[in-house]
This record gives sequence, structure tokens and C-alpha cells, in this order.
Amino acid sequence: MAPSDPLTDLRVREYRAATDLGHPRIGSEHLLLALVGSESVSGQALRACGLSYEAVYAAASGLSDSYVQRGPRDAEASGKWVDPATMRINARAEGLAAGMGSAVVREEHQLLALVWDPGSPVALHLMEKLGATRERVLEELKRREVEVPEVPLPYRPKWGPPF
Repeated sequence: MAPSDPLTDLRVREYRAATDLGHPRIGSEHLLLALVGSESVSGQALRACGLSYEAVYAAASGLSDSYVQRGPRDAEASGKWVDPATMRINARAEGLAAGMGSAVVREEHQLLALVWDPGSPVALHLMEKLGATRERVLEELKRREVEVPEVPLPYRPKWGPPF
């Protein structure tokens, strides 16, 4: 059997989280669930910030149906789809990995990409709702000797959808 690809494993966990929640698409909240449930340094850092799989799952299950059900017209025929914010996070993770000299995108690159997202992905709203700040996540990653970019976090307005 071939060795497992960490990014493929992460994508499978995201898909399972979306399926378990009954969501038709894969969003940043499913990425957060996949990360917090992992034994990786990303999962350890998130749990050290006070997050748990159960708490994030409960918060994600409370998302409004109007948010959860939105999607492209042909989504039903094509199965699960990845929302644009999550595609942006995935692309940023690839760029971070390359910029940090890694030939492989790891879970810590995904978490850094999420934390550095200048938009308002649902996962960041859920993290904040549960008491975990972006700054604290970065502290915990550094504590675990993960390379963290030395540039300021992007500004995020305090307004947005009430998740």
C-alpha cells in the first residue's frame, strides 16, 4: 500500500465533516473540523487554544440553513462542491508552502492560510465565537516550532454575518 498523502487525508476528513453535518458543500468550517480533530501540530495548536472537535461541530451544526444550502445551481447533480472561500484558502496554503520552501502542503500551511484569510470565512467566525483568536493560534503554532510568516495579520472588520 502506498504511503498516505497528508493533504488527501485532510480533504477526506473535510468531506466527512460536511457529510456528517448534512452540508451539500465543503466550507472553511469543515476544514476547521478536519484540523481540530487531527493529531498534527495544527490540531494540537487549535486544541491548546481551547477548541475541541465537539465544540466546533456543535457551532457548525447551528449554522443557518440559508448559509448551508447556498450553492451553484448544478451542485445537486455534481455532489459536494468546495465553496470559493475554501478554494481561496487552499490556494493560499499552496503559496505559503512554496514560499516556505516545502514541496508538500501540510496541515500547518492550511491553518496558516485560514488564519491569514483577509475575508471572513465561516471558520474564523466559529473560532472567535468559541474564544480562539488568530493571534493565539499563531502563538501556539510558534510554540510547536512551526514557521510563521513575519508579516502582520490582515485587518478583519468586526462586522459580518452573525454565525
